Amino acid sequence: MMQQEKDRNTIQVNEANKLMVALTAISTKGNSDKIESGSVVITDNNQFYIAISAGSLVVDGKTYFAVSPASPIVMKMIGKKAGDSFEVNGKVYRVLEVM
Repeated sequence: MMQQEKDRNTIQVNEANKLMVALTAISTKGNSDKIESGSVVITDNNQFYIAISAGSLVVDGKTYFAVSPASPIVMKMIGKKAGDSFEVNGKVYRVLEVM
């Protein structure tokens, strides 16, 4: 029983370390006009932070969805610029701003 708990904890620590590596790899210097890791993306439907899958974040009263670059929605938006559109599961998103 104790060994199982230890194994679960080891797995959680390893996953946390992977997330930390992913976060530290994101550049926070400068802006890009196209969507990439580290971008904050404002669409006509939602606001996203491209980093790690961490659910919703509230900053200054605005909700942002922290999503992994490997997620299906980000795969559709990578490389897009303000004014571009993309579709996920039948829903069309228009990119308003990339920061």
